[in-house]
Amino acid sequence: QYLKVAFKEIKEIIKEQYQCSDTEAIDIILNGGANITLNIDMDFQRKAVEVAKECYADYEGLELGGVITTKSGEVISIITTSNNSQIDHAYGMVRQTGSAIKPITVYGPAFDMGIVVPETQVIDSQVTVTTPDKKVWNVQNAYRYYKGQISIQDAVAFSTNTIAVDTLKDVTITTAFEYAKSFGITSLTDSDLYYPCLALGGF
Repeated sequence: QYLKVAFKEIKEIIKEQYQCSDTEAIDIILNGGANITLNIDMDFQRKAVEVAKECYADYEGLELGGVITTKSGEVISIITTSNNSQIDHAYGMVRQTGSAIKPITVYGPAFDMGIVVPETQVIDSQVTVTTPDKKVWNVQNAYRYYKGQISIQDAVAFSTNTIAVDTLKDVTITTAFEYAKSFGITSLTDSDLYYPCLALGGF
């Protein structure tokens, strides 16, 4: 799986660099003496495949993907399954970030600004927001109820949507937007300057 993704990316790099066709790029890779260094960690790769097979073997039709990187950004493992759909779910498609964005756009700046710390107690309760198009948005949690008083640490662990939106109100949308961009996130545009996007990853 890792080599399949790497081969595809290397081929595109060679095509662009040498202005050549797919066939010519493949020939350069296989026969042209190209010196290619990969960051794959075979132990991580084998373990990722084992975990995927063990945890998801009973879910017929399920498609999944994952990437493991080092702190400096090197990709050391890729796991992807495609239910005969020919879609690379780890590396070959663009999708919404979902709740994975919360530590970057909400809790990261909130910690830096001193608004909250992990032990801060907050209330998971109904939150209502008016969107830019003047619609009323009642924020719901994935678990469909409210937990009442919890810590920020638990709000992160449970991926509590109401707390994320409430905290974003204190951070401000503009600050969250700029904070995300400082991490190199380039897919954000001015149209993403609203709560569902920055608090819950709807972009």
